[in-house]
Amino acid sequence: MARRVIEDVTIPSRPKVMLDISRISEGGEPDWRKLSYLIRGDMALASAVLQKANSSRSKGQDSIASVENAVIMLGWHKTKELLEEMFFSHSLTSKKKLAQEIREQGVITANAAMWLVQRITTISPHFRTGCYPLLSLDQTYISALFLNCGMIAMENHFPNYNKFVKDIKQDINSNLIDAENREYGTNHALAGYLMSKVWKLPKPVCNIILDHHKAEIFNKPGQKVKNLRFTILHGIIFIVGHLRGEISLSEWELIEDKILTFFNITHKDIEKLAVDLQTENLDVTQ
Repeated sequence: MARRVIEDVTIPSRPKVMLDISRISEGGEPDWRKLSYLIRGDMALASAVLQKANSSRSKGQDSIASVENAVIMLGWHKTKELLEEMFFSHSLTSKKKLAQEIREQGVITANAAMWLVQRITTISPHFRTGCYPLLSLDQTYISALFLNCGMIAMENHFPNYNKFVKDIKQDINSNLIDAENREYGTNHALAGYLMSKVWKLPKPVCNIILDHHKAEIFNKPGQKVKNLRFTILHGIIFIVGHLRGEISLSEWELIEDKILTFFNITHKDIEKLAVDLQTENLDVTQ
């Protein structure tokens, strides 16, 4: 069912982004940082650029998780061709409200996740003592940006999905994944995972998308550094989801104590993070 859901899925890009990119590229090659900033602010453009770059890399090379590295690797000519192709694509615009919301909220969540990574390293003693490795901000951003991309596929395939999600989220004790499985025989996390694999996103990003509602990840002690980074990112995603009200109260209560223990932080730390996030006013899409 999940594979049928993602068939021929394209995430529409916003025309404003393309116009902004055109402006900064007038007169030759653009500023790479400005270009990357604009591209990574749009789920459709970011997925296309990362997919193209990872498809072009040599065998044995590490996956590219940074949009800036991807556009530098492709070069301006190839990047421009790719962006123009998307601009003239029939899928450029979408009237589906949920798809637009997912793209916009993805940028907000990604910014919040990067902010939290920087904050958590100052309040968790495990980072200060060097017990926990630091996370890549690029990979954190990309993981959070595409976190709910599977919802777009679900909305495309199931006409009542938008209303279904709204009804489920009104119940603080609900679990969206369980509800989706009962109603549709699949869920947005699995659909998003399959989409991210098709787009050739880095494996850790694909796995985060698949597991971002799974609390049992924190039940595995003595993890290797590679797996530890995944668990840290998983915790960051859960905390951001809680701070922004993106996961239900029952989901957070199920995992809260595990996350507090894992990062060695307190309930008061979470409360302060919630206040600080509101103060930072990160709820601004590009």
